[in-house]
Amino acid sequence: LADLTNFFSEFDFEPNFRFVNTLALALAKSEKKAKSYIQDYFALTDNAYFNEVVDKMKSAEFSTILKQLSLVAPTKKINNRLKIYYGAQGTGKTTLAQSETEQRCVVCNSAMLPSDLMEDFIFIDGKATFSPSILWDCMEQGKMITFDEINLLPFDSLRFLQTILDGKKEFIYKGNTVHIADGFKIIGTMNLSVNGMVYNLPEPLVDRSEELKKFTLTPTDLLSAII
Repeated sequence: LADLTNFFSEFDFEPNFRFVNTLALALAKSEKKAKSYIQDYFALTDNAYFNEVVDKMKSAEFSTILKQLSLVAPTKKINNRLKIYYGAQGTGKTTLAQSETEQRCVVCNSAMLPSDLMEDFIFIDGKATFSPSILWDCMEQGKMITFDEINLLPFDSLRFLQTILDGKKEFIYKGNTVHIADGFKIIGTMNLSVNGMVYNLPEPLVDRSEELKKFTLTPTDLLSAII
């Protein structure tokens, strides 16, 4: 893996454990999927070297590196709790995510703190009461849930998500033990760029994603807006 590390060193990027594992799993499917994973990773993190990396991946040098890496078949899968679907509006990313998560969906915004993700505010007999949120329930029940426009969450909430997507089986929240059952997964959908402004995700969160998928508009999609 020294050649892979050296390749990225000129772009001020150091491949970590999760990145290499997910890359190897993508490469086991095809070289195209491996390159797409890297391209999507650098796009979602708004890496300053995105264009340079995409261009360098076309080289014979990089193809040789991937061929060497493909000789080591991955025997384990580290990331299991996050997928990220991104692209322009109207590409069907949220529709697909919701179909995969049985319509369980949290619509994200910049005011949602970790407590808003974990608790629902309700009134019982006229008294304000907090009850476990749909996210909490999905963790306990091992269900999948969509986070629509996940990149609009504030930094504290994104950091909180990192802690529940790293593979731990349980954690303490306000004195309560929250168990994370097998099968729990978040599918985050997002528009990466809005009005020329990029709303990227932090690297540690992208690192935890088992799949990065870009959705693009096709001429057929555009035609469906007319007919």
